[in-house]
Amino acid sequence: MSRLSILIFAAAIIGISVAMPQTVGQEKSTGKTSDEVKDALKRIAELEKKLVEQNRELRILQAETRERAAIEDDKVRRDRAVELERRNILIKEIQPLTPHQKTQSTLKTLQQPIETKGLQEKLKLATAVDYLGDQTGYKVPFVLDRDAFVAELGTDAPEPFEEEVSLVLPGSPPKMPMEAVLRQLLAQVGKGHATYVIRSNHIEITTLKASLAAHAIHQVPITMAFDQRPVKQVLQDLTDESGIDIHLDPNVGKMGDALIAATFRNATLDNALVTVTEMANLKYVVLQRNVFVTTAERAKVLRQEEQDRAKHRASIEIIIKGKRLEARP
Repeated sequence: MSRLSILIFAAAIIGISVAMPQTVGQEKSTGKTSDEVKDALKRIAELEKKLVEQNRELRILQAETRERAAIEDDKVRRDRAVELERRNILIKEIQPLTPHQKTQSTLKTLQQPIETKGLQEKLKLATAVDYLGDQTGYKVPFVLDRDAFVAELGTDAPEPFEEEVSLVLPGSPPKMPMEAVLRQLLAQVGKGHATYVIRSNHIEITTLKASLAAHAIHQVPITMAFDQRPVKQVLQDLTDESGIDIHLDPNVGKMGDALIAATFRNATLDNALVTVTEMANLKYVVLQRNVFVTTAERAKVLRQEEQDRAKHRASIEIIIKGKRLEARP
């Protein structure tokens, strides 16, 4: 029984005892009876006072209980929010990145400043590449296209990773963007024919000739699937996957929104472009270092212009080679 119930029960007992008539043989004087009534009333008053105090304490206890409950609810909500955020982070980490997201991540890594002190002395390209990976947390792997070097320089050409390189510029700053460092190093490899290309999930070290769109379009394998995806987004994905810039003519209008549904399994970029552009009633033109997608009429004009530019570039290359031969002792 609670304290409040006991007080109420006691008050009832006292009230009954006061109201009961005197029995035979228990007669008392009027003064004595009056004193007993006063005493009973006094005790009732004390009980009422205690009851009021108990009610006050009960209200305080209820308020504290509500406050603790509110604090607990708030803590539960915060814990749930933290758990939800943790799960969202895990989901993002588990979900595979799109080709465009991979490319953006690689570009960000290339722009990251790195320490150059480990590249001041001569060392093999393989060691230098490992140093770059260590400086950037090995976020992006490097891949060497040996076939491209053999095709361009011959089987007697030195193994690219075995060639020695260093930051030869005097007074090189202690920190430089990784892209600038990589270009300086590769300029010393493959008789100056080395370069790099950003693929969807790695950096490929290859030759200048192999990096040209006219060559790469027939060499780069494409394994991708598109399900009712706008052609302009498909071209962006092909760009990120192949490392070859593919530009859509803004003048094609709504044709750039044509939906593409196609699957490519180890197809060449050339095969993929034929399929995608034909589905959208478009054509593509291979330029020196990129591809341009436009209407059939515009593509016809651009192809002729590019042929004229290619002839001009070839004539200039012949002149340069002739001057180099003349300069030899």
